[in-house]
Amino acid sequence: MANFAFSTKLEILPPKIDMKDNTAKMKKAMNSAIVEGTIKASAYVQRDLRVALDKAVSSDTWAWPGTTIRGNGSTAGTARNIIDSGRLKKSLVISEKHLKTKTVLQIKYNTPYAALVHYGGVVLPYGNKNANTVIVPARPWVQSTLTGGNGMQKFDMSGPMNAGFNEVWTRRFG
Repeated sequence: MANFAFSTKLEILPPKIDMKDNTAKMKKAMNSAIVEGTIKASAYVQRDLRVALDKAVSSDTWAWPGTTIRGNGSTAGTARNIIDSGRLKKSLVISEKHLKTKTVLQIKYNTPYAALVHYGGVVLPYGNKNANTVIVPARPWVQSTLTGGNGMQKFDMSGPMNAGFNEVWTRRFG
């Protein structure tokens, strides 16, 4: 079976600080604080992003044509959340890569059907050539979280980013 995991990236840019009138020692201290602040901001963004993505998957706003018997025996109609077994929601991995000019967060769902759920598509149930194809509607919970839409508010990175930078800056410089 092909792997249809879903993955996208999010960038965190450090703040621009005017250092031209400072001493070399102060510039070095400020650069060090920016690096540490970026790492702290990244941790706070990841924490809040995970909550926002879990909320989007769990939201009862996603369209679905008809009713479905879920893996746990319950019946889901339309509109509904994306969770059936919980495997998709639990497969979220957010990894980070710190570069000189930015930090990149990789958002990935490691289930073989994550991209199908996100983008939608047409499937042949259980590979049965005698069954009718099923149209799976797109339920772009990650895109909706990052940009807004489908009943989701756009994830605001500025709060957790500022908290991370301010925490480090205050501790270092008062």
